[in-house]
Amino acid sequence: MIKKLGLFFLFLLIFIFINSSHIRSYYYNTLGDKYYAKQDLEKSIDYFKKADNDSGNYNLGNIHYVKRDYDSAIKYFEKVGEYASKDLLFRTNHNLGNAYYRIGEIDLENNLKYFEMSLKFYEKALNLFYDKETKSNYDFVLDKIKNLENNKDNSSKESQEDNSNSQEKNEEKSSESDQKNSSSNEGNTQENNEKNNQDGNDGKENDGESSEKLQEKQESKLTGEQIKAIEEYKEMLEKEQNYNSEGFNKVYEGDNMDIFESFFNNSLLENDDKKDW
Repeated sequence: MIKKLGLFFLFLLIFIFINSSHIRSYYYNTLGDKYYAKQDLEKSIDYFKKADNDSGNYNLGNIHYVKRDYDSAIKYFEKVGEYASKDLLFRTNHNLGNAYYRIGEIDLENNLKYFEMSLKFYEKALNLFYDKETKSNYDFVLDKIKNLENNKDNSSKESQEDNSNSQEKNEEKSSESDQKNSSSNEGNTQENNEKNNQDGNDGKENDGESSEKLQEKQESKLTGEQIKAIEEYKEMLEKEQNYNSEGFNKVYEGDNMDIFESFFNNSLLENDDKKDW
């Protein structure tokens, strides 16, 4: 009898030793649930950490999710082992889908990536159990992804069209600028030619005027004796002209002014200070 009691207590001690970790985890998880119900999250976190098992990690993930610390929530959810109960794995994957979706709502630059991760974990949960809420979340996130992709394609097309229109406008402006420069150059050339022609005509007029003025100046410088000598010279030339025309039976049609000019240009009259007669 004593031997049987001894064997009983021995097996009981072995059983307690083997299951002590499970008993301890169960105890800490119970305390964690108790403080979580009281909304004392800090004490609840301490006890769940002491539990150090899949249930404790799942509960820690839930607390951080409630605190909106989604990165920490994902960290603890991912610690739940693949050998946990099917029910626990389902709930863990469902909550991972929720956490990734919440991060996608915050990080707008990478929201598509987080939404795709959310969809992946909802799908894992549905592969374990079919759940209406999980399926509704899955469909909702799938629509979000489709809308983002469509908007991205549309914005890409609009950007390409804007770039194309901008390029066409730049080409039109460049063409208009070239035409303006060309017409401006032509106008400048035409104006320059007109100015040159006008300057040339003015120059000719000035040359004519200057020669007449020079002649008038030179005539005004002649003395009375010089004028008398010119008149005598003209009469002599007229006589010779008449004589020559009668001899050759033709009339000389020259202008008296030409005779005057030939005399006026005589080198003997170029020096005003010297008299040669």
